[in-house]
Amino acid sequence: MRKKLTKLLASGLAAVALLAAPSGAYAADFSFYTTGFFSSALPSCNTAPGALVTCSAPSPSNAALTFTGAPTAGYLSGSTIQLGSFLPSGAGEFTFPSSTIYFTLVVNQVTPVAGVAQTGGYITGRLIQNPSSGNFSSLIWMPTPQAFSIGPVDYSLIFDQGKNGIEIAGDFRTDIRGKATVTPEPISMALLGTGLAGIVGVRRRRKSSGDAA
Repeated sequence: MRKKLTKLLASGLAAVALLAAPSGAYAADFSFYTTGFFSSALPSCNTAPGALVTCSAPSPSNAALTFTGAPTAGYLSGSTIQLGSFLPSGAGEFTFPSSTIYFTLVVNQVTPVAGVAQTGGYITGRLIQNPSSGNFSSLIWMPTPQAFSIGPVDYSLIFDQGKNGIEIAGDFRTDIRGKATVTPEPISMALLGTGLAGIVGVRRRRKSSGDAA
């Protein structure tokens, strides 16, 4: 009797899981791509939105900071995601004064529902690009909000530990990372509850039959 009940429970849970899961053996829970843009009074650091945008220092320095957006990709709920990256280049110095250069990250969600959300903040600090003596960066991007949603998908940026933003390295690519989860659809939760309730009902009926015998 116990073996039959175990098999019944396993079958019921498997059936409910199939109904609640996205179609396809390896179907992603959500997919998106990112773009971004710099806003500043500096003409060389005021860009249109795009998947590849660069903020350049005023002459004579040719130090620059480039954002590269993440391409369209699918992820499972609970994944750590890559939302784009920053990469310094050129040679010279570039100071980002407080409240001067603003960067906006745009998340363009494709599935499960199409939508757009953005977060942005000022980049402050100093960038030194010197091929002979080495590179240095004290740049930090401080976006607000840190968390946002598009339909059932909740996004949350991962800040550097103890910081209120993301530190940008001077000599290698800095990834903008986050976590994303998908809120289960009500119909999926209802199916799960219905399936479990049915299994419990079968168990009670069998137990009652045994007691009557």
